[in-house]
Amino acid sequence: MSRHMMVTGVALTVAGAMIVALGCETALAQGRGGGRRDPAGFQTQGGGRGQRGPGGGVQFDPERMLDRMVQQHQTALGCTDEEWATLEPLVRKVLELRPRPGMGGPGGRQAGPGGGRGMRGGPAATADPEAEALKTALDSSESTDADIEAKLQALRDARKAKAAELKAAREALAAAAGTRTEAKLVLMGTLE
Repeated sequence: MSRHMMVTGVALTVAGAMIVALGCETALAQGRGGGRRDPAGFQTQGGGRGQRGPGGGVQFDPERMLDRMVQQHQTALGCTDEEWATLEPLVRKVLELRPRPGMGGPGGRQAGPGGGRGMRGGPAATADPEAEALKTALDSSESTDADIEAKLQALRDARKAKAAELKAAREALAAAAGTRTEAKLVLMGTLE
């Protein structure tokens, strides 16, 4: 008798979990309809979960994501409006130049055409045409070692230039920030 009750209890637990999961899936599908944007900067279009392409799916909005990160910095730093008026363009510049995991650029990974896995089209992804040219050369059986070497050097040169630009932007931000603000920016990973 107790074994029967235990099996019935497990079956009810599994059935309850499936109902909850189905309810969550329905809520997610409803939340993704109508071209709404979520707070992270993704815009959903029509269709539902798993759809990609012109008729549906999720598209990354890099400008919205950047704006959200800038707003998070403003909140975390707790600056006055006057201080923020000076810091905001400097913070924005660093965030635009800073590579993100999965994106092309110094410190990022180039996972294929256009950038990283899943989120394509961010500032770091679109700013790496040299990586795209190198990948194209590697994929072509007609590319010579000299072609690949030239494209590899162009990529290295471009990444060095981007790293120097990021370093200069970080130095400008550090110079404009007070000691406490600079310390917060270091803890946030915006400054080194």
